[in-house]
Amino acid sequence: MKIYIALLLVVLINIFFETRFSIFTIKNFRVNTRNLSFFSCFIFILLLGILRHERLGVDVEIYKKYFLSTYSNTDFKFFIGNFNYDIGYVALNKIVKIFTNDFRIFEVIIFCISFCIFSLIIYKESKYPALSFLIYIALDFVGFNMCILRQAVACALCFLAYYFLEKNKKIWYILLVMLAITFHKTAIFFFLSYFLSLNKKNIFSFTKNLIYIFIFYLGSNLILPKLIGIYTNDYTNMIIVGQGFNLFLFYLISVMIMRLIYNKECSNIDIMRYDCSLGTLYIQVGALSFALFTRITRYFAIIFTLSIPNIVYKSKYRSLYIIIYCIMFSILYLYVLYSNETNILPYKSVFSII
Repeated sequence: MKIYIALLLVVLINIFFETRFSIFTIKNFRVNTRNLSFFSCFIFILLLGILRHERLGVDVEIYKKYFLSTYSNTDFKFFIGNFNYDIGYVALNKIVKIFTNDFRIFEVIIFCISFCIFSLIIYKESKYPALSFLIYIALDFVGFNMCILRQAVACALCFLAYYFLEKNKKIWYILLVMLAITFHKTAIFFFLSYFLSLNKKNIFSFTKNLIYIFIFYLGSNLILPKLIGIYTNDYTNMIIVGQGFNLFLFYLISVMIMRLIYNKECSNIDIMRYDCSLGTLYIQVGALSFALFTRITRYFAIIFTLSIPNIVYKSKYRSLYIIIYCIMFSILYLYVLYSNETNILPYKSVFSII
């Protein structure tokens, strides 16, 4: 628990420095506080993932079994066209297996792929990297990237795809989302981000948002029950009505504050990110009837790591809004630790004996 609290403190301290000073001077040595905050948070989380014990987290034994036997002992032709498997993830397993049989090394490789893709985009695009990392850890992406290996890569690829969509490189966007689908089929929902981002001049109206929320709620009740049998995994126990409302409320408050901050200085890309962030509301509505839908929300929730810091940056009351978001996401982070859904608590390092 202590190491996760230390992570929160490191992130909050860096938020303070990056939002107060552009240059940090120690004697005659001048440091760009944005770079300092980014690398402080990045290195801390990177080491957290690299040095974690092989068996830390949920589902690791299943991933290990597939890595060591199922994927390596089965001809690749078997997986082609077999809807029960994600061909991209299978291929990555087979490629890594050529060089090593050590599952811990495989875990580290997967973590580094997903986390480094995310971090590269944050470094290039976020006005406040430490605030981006706070949102990242509060939404449980640390545990997600360490334990939910297939979807973690898919989510990172979708985040990269959206980066190219912002640059109007639609071919790269389509290719990367399609690649993400080969790692986890739920990534197909991220194509919704294209339609959410078409509106570049004005924030979506309140009426349109209500219509979309209603459509997704209706769809989750009528369509999802018929799709459950597609995977070999039994997800029938995830049809739980009424759960996920608190998270929906949290997302709603987050986007409402962004809407309050929004002003004429916000660029078209800021508006795109805001509109795409609304995808969390639409998908999370589905989670009210189908708890596993929360995983799909992650494809859109990760956009918060850019939309919130960069819209806050444009406000003349940025200090106030930074404090509000820091309080909100710090509380969420502590709640996530307490709930321990990805089973990363207590933290065990590679040097530990389990």
